[in-house]
Amino acid sequence: MVISMKNDCSKDINLNLLKNERGIFMPVALLFFSVIFIICMYSIGNMAQEVNYHKYQTEWLITTYLGDTGTHAAILMLDDDSVPETKGEWIYYNGRIAYHIKPLERGFYEISLDIQTDHKVRRETITYSTEAKKVVKWIDS
Repeated sequence: MVISMKNDCSKDINLNLLKNERGIFMPVALLFFSVIFIICMYSIGNMAQEVNYHKYQTEWLITTYLGDTGTHAAILMLDDDSVPETKGEWIYYNGRIAYHIKPLERGFYEISLDIQTDHKVRRETITYSTEAKKVVKWIDS
């Protein structure tokens, strides 16, 4: 009966590599995968911050656009000098604007805008002069 020594030796060599007798393979592998794991977690954290920043910027742009649109529409309503106290609401596809226009003194009006989107509510109070045709005071909160 002939037994091949080549197969037995290669089997022993493969088993010896898996036994980790010298003790260097496992610590190096753990260090390598730990570094890779930390890099991946850091990248995921940065990506989450970027997504949140993008959402914040988009929401800010929408509320600013609605504020400018509402201010312009309210000023167009004040072309007449005799505008009584007025309340109402404009509904847009990306939010709604509730307005309240009240006369202060001759030629001056206070325009209050409540701008509401899906995630944010913003309030603007504007004092407008019909004689000078300009915004005298703008309070944004």
